[in-house]
Amino acid sequence: MKFNDEKKQKEMPLWRKKTRYWMDEHISKGLRGQVILLVSFITAVVLIFGLISAVSNHAISTGEGIWSSLMHLMDPGTLAGDGTSNRTFIVLMLIVTLVGITLSSTLTSIIDNALSHKMHELRKGKSKIIEDGHTVIIGFNAGIFSILNELTEAAENNTRKTAIVIADDQDKEEMDQALLNHEIFDTEKIRFICRSGDLIQNSIYDQISLENSRSIIINYEDDYETMRILLAVTEYLKAKGKTDQCLVTLVHEKPTEIAVRGILKEFPNARVLFLEGMLSKILAQVCRQPGLSYVLAELFDYANSEIYIENRGKNGKLFPVEGKTFASVLNSFSNSVAIGYCHEENGKLVSRLAPDQQEIIGKDCRMILIARDDRISVFTEKSSTNEDNETAALSRHRELKPTEIHLLVLNWNESLTYTLKYLAPFIDCSCGRSRIIIAADTDYPEIEQTRALLNTGTGNSGSQGIPVEFKLFGKEFYRQETIQELLVRNDITNVLLVCPDGDNAKTSDAATMKLLLLLRDCVTTAERKLGRELIITSELNLADDQKLMQITDINDFVVGNEIANKILAQVSNEPNLDEIFKELLTEKGAEIYLRPVSDYIGIESCKKVSFGTMTSVVMHNNDVLIGWTRLQNGKKTYELNPLKSSTNIFDPEREKDIRTRDELIVISQGI
Repeated sequence: MKFNDEKKQKEMPLWRKKTRYWMDEHISKGLRGQVILLVSFITAVVLIFGLISAVSNHAISTGEGIWSSLMHLMDPGTLAGDGTSNRTFIVLMLIVTLVGITLSSTLTSIIDNALSHKMHELRKGKSKIIEDGHTVIIGFNAGIFSILNELTEAAENNTRKTAIVIADDQDKEEMDQALLNHEIFDTEKIRFICRSGDLIQNSIYDQISLENSRSIIINYEDDYETMRILLAVTEYLKAKGKTDQCLVTLVHEKPTEIAVRGILKEFPNARVLFLEGMLSKILAQVCRQPGLSYVLAELFDYANSEIYIENRGKNGKLFPVEGKTFASVLNSFSNSVAIGYCHEENGKLVSRLAPDQQEIIGKDCRMILIARDDRISVFTEKSSTNEDNETAALSRHRELKPTEIHLLVLNWNESLTYTLKYLAPFIDCSCGRSRIIIAADTDYPEIEQTRALLNTGTGNSGSQGIPVEFKLFGKEFYRQETIQELLVRNDITNVLLVCPDGDNAKTSDAATMKLLLLLRDCVTTAERKLGRELIITSELNLADDQKLMQITDINDFVVGNEIANKILAQVSNEPNLDEIFKELLTEKGAEIYLRPVSDYIGIESCKKVSFGTMTSVVMHNNDVLIGWTRLQNGKKTYELNPLKSSTNIFDPEREKDIRTRDELIVISQGI
């Protein structure tokens, strides 16, 4: 068959070869070439048959013949109106009509295919985005949905509708469908735009108007991909002369963090978040203070109250704080909590959290506030009252009490060394009784590194270090008797369950959940023998697993990827929050504490007082009150940034033993 085709090609006349070549050239050019070829053929048919009909029928002119040929070709019904006297004319017009039907079908098919192709291209999103001040997220994976939820919450107070652009090498239709499946839709304040392309090529960044964006989030779980994308993004922005963009990314390994900081050295508003370091700081803070995870979850979440850096309020006017002491402005914000202030120094933002109450706020300072949204804070000049005398009479001098901890760590992962390193400065080692016990089912060579780090004296009070003991149980590890003995025999005060390093998040969570269920059955007996409540903290990878494990009544859960993405979203809106979060999560500077009410005020003589009054009471210890916890129906409730007039706590009508378990949530410079 192939031989016959080749033979026919050789025997074909030259004019046919040229005609075929010309037709192939036009058809291969797509819609334009196909239409030109079709129109040329129609023109030729109309002219040829029009001239022949004029010659065969002397009753009509050449123009009338061409017009008649055109009408028969366009409308098959024209043939019915022809007479039968001139048979040659009828045959010619019949041929023209049949050609017209064929050509009309061909033209319709070509146009239909072209429109279908165009609609398909439009669905793929190939058009250039005409936006300014939009947020760009590069990388589409499971973590993107928590980022989008946070950005949607943050946009609720926007005055105009803003856009979030998502770019990835996945198909656009797949990304759109995934957003719909997770019930993430356009709202009155925000809309989502997906674009697909090669993220190493500049064409995709030109398509999403990257240089006009307000902030850029690199969202990849693989550090190698993160670096590749960052190199492409930074080169594109430098070529456009745009190095002031807020560029935020999350990395998973320390060497990658160092490399990425080198890539971003020309971008002053770029921020690199080290996942292991961040989660280690959070775990170190949470495992020593029951309930702190709820406070941090709210601060890192846009749903309720969060941290803002502002110098203007709801009315758009500057806060009149220049030259005033920090103490004098604390109660001036009626619907937000002032936790500090910041100012520019050598091009860098310097923050002062929970400063001395007599510190003077300088010129061009911005306030650091906890509020329910940005640009809603109301500043009211504080009137002169007897409140200072009242609060001075109520307040009690708080004594600094370093914490003695007997910590039991169940399981092991690579970031545990970081966690214990950040925890050590908060542990009282002066008495020599604080210690850390790590129990696992598998031997870990890295334990020696942890021992060496903590035994060199990183704790408080000039200690000689914290003793670290490792217990290996093998298959006996997942037994109730083993857990029970570990808790009671070692006089444990705090328990930390960490996710073991595994192939995936589900496997790691499965091991932790097994321990949690065992621990649930042991806690009541252990607490009765020890004569105190245990502080139990668990690390998980997936938010859905946290919901399932609520039945264990554990004090705190830290869901790693979820909280990391929330922080990523907040830093993308305000890069300077990165330094504030670091200060709150380490021993340098101020931290968040949940302290008994009795540390600040006498419960016995306490009368009903408001949040505003308690703010002044706490201020006498140079601490900043940001909220409180309240025991209600046997369960703790947490409230950040209540109204200054709120009296949900310290009600004398409540039973004394319940009131004494209430706590104040403060930001303080001291343990």
